Amino acid sequence: PRRPAGQAALNGSMHHEVQQLCREQTKTPADFLGHIYKEGAVELTFGDDDLDLSEIAFNATEALLNDLDIDEMMVEPFVQLIPDEAGGSIDVLGLSHDRKTLLVLDYKFGSYKVDAFENAQGQFYACSVEVDPLTADLLENVDTIEIAIVQPKIKGVVSRWSCSRKELTQYLVRLRTAIVSDTVNPGSHCKWCPAEPYCEEKKKAVLSASLLDKSSHNELSAAAAEVERVENWVKAVKEELYLQLNRGVEIPGWKIVD
Repeated sequence: PRRPAGQAALNGSMHHEVQQLCREQTKTPADFLGHIYKEGAVELTFGDDDLDLSEIAFNATEALLNDLDIDEMMVEPFVQLIPDEAGGSIDVLGLSHDRKTLLVLDYKFGSYKVDAFENAQGQFYACSVEVDPLTADLLENVDTIEIAIVQPKIKGVVSRWSCSRKELTQYLVRLRTAIVSDTVNPGSHCKWCPAEPYCEEKKKAVLSASLLDKSSHNELSAAAAEVERVENWVKAVKEELYLQLNRGVEIPGWKIVD
């Protein structure tokens, strides 16, 4: 079961929705002051304190669309690489006037910097665009895919990376191979996965740190490199324990006390 979204994630989702409404209705963020964002039982109001961040993202997007001469645009299209198994929603998908450049734009409203260079999420989206019947015709004459991350809390705001159709095809082969493989590769990406507390491969990777020989400086250096990964896993497990205990799930040896 998914863990409830934190406040930062909720705020980011609210900003995403405002950007979506701006594009769909040809308006600006200021037009949506007072807008109520709802997620489950949570309600957030888009107010004056949120406006600056949203306007930075909006203006950066405008500049990017003009720079690439984007003539055709889809907002939040849901594209699938494998129907009902692998896919996602693209914040902004654009095609240039000469139909040679495809823009895959993703908003990030957090402070953790995300680089567009060889960005896995962006490449996954682009591959899905090429495969999904909903969008496949957009790439008929495309020779360049532009992946852009718009992140208003980061200096520079926009990160961009371009790849060719050939490079995208090569990535698609790697992606399909990874999907059908039984191999699980734990890493920093695990912190975004709701299954992290339950993952056997993640647990093996974390516990392997306890086998390091403390008498070796090299081993100590290796252990130091594992610290953040171990701490993140422990945090995820504790959060999941707390969530499940609050839901009434019985976990031997654990209970909630004041």
